[in-house]
Amino acid sequence: MLKNIVFILFLSFSVPSLAQVGRSFWFVVPGLMHDHGVNPILFRITAFDKPANVTISMPANPAFNPYSLFIGANKQVNYNLNTSVSENIPAAKVNNKGYLITSDQDVSIYYDVADSYNPDKFILKGNSALGTKFYIPSQNHFPISPDHKSASEKVDIVATEDNTMVSFTPPVAVVGHAALKPVVVTLNRGQTYCIENRDPSANSSMAGMLVTSTKEVAITISDDSVLDYWPHDLIGDQLIPVSMLGMEYIAMRTNNDKGSKHKVYLVGTQDGTTIIINNDPKNSYVINAGEQKMFDVTGSSIYIKSSSPIYAYQLTGVVNNNGNEFG
Repeated sequence: MLKNIVFILFLSFSVPSLAQVGRSFWFVVPGLMHDHGVNPILFRITAFDKPANVTISMPANPAFNPYSLFIGANKQVNYNLNTSVSENIPAAKVNNKGYLITSDQDVSIYYDVADSYNPDKFILKGNSALGTKFYIPSQNHFPISPDHKSASEKVDIVATEDNTMVSFTPPVAVVGHAALKPVVVTLNRGQTYCIENRDPSANSSMAGMLVTSTKEVAITISDDSVLDYWPHDLIGDQLIPVSMLGMEYIAMRTNNDKGSKHKVYLVGTQDGTTIIINNDPKNSYVINAGEQKMFDVTGSSIYIKSSSPIYAYQLTGVVNNNGNEFG
């Protein structure tokens, strides 16, 4: 795989730019296919104009000793994670794998799967990642590589408070749960749960699944070893809740390579939501809550406007051996 990493890009005029800066960050690390590459995995933490004292902890894991580090002004420090301690496995079981990172000054953090064969970056969104209502966006045009049979699509959840009831109804069969059957899981502070879809086919995804909770949670989504012809790559992100979504987005084409693929997946959060592309009434569509619609990013960008908040999840590609390395 290429060492280059393509970021998921989307600009929303309704969400503050400070959404990725803060002093408290919850995150759950997705379990990945190790044969494809998963090392090293790191938190990359950056301080701004003031030095920061940062603590990394796992509140539900008494065996994990909190780790303190100092970051100088305008400096970045990398913290290496242990996969056996960090990855939220197994699926369909309550685990004690949630990370809490706190700082005495504003910092930004991203989780980096820095393996050269299967890289991706997950931007931690601080308090803006916390909520009680989420819809899941997911690509549903490309399969998972048959060369990596344990790779899968995952939704990983971490609770921020005790006695948090998490509810979801998977649209497809997932590990431990049948399709279209409601599930309720109770988590304590720092505990985690993984919803795993092992069907590798392109049209099998958890797109549009509603996840609600009685107290605030953070959610990581991932889709491992997504295949286009020959290249196959990890994609994913930390979600923001419905309460933080916007109604205007710009999805930018990240390169002009011939054959590169650039798609944006829009998920409705309210019934009867009107979406207009590039201010063209002829490109007007209506979607309902939990319904997903895909648009190709044509030209240098597309402008998206909706009548109610929507998710906008972008898949970008870099051409390699007649296929795309995705991010």
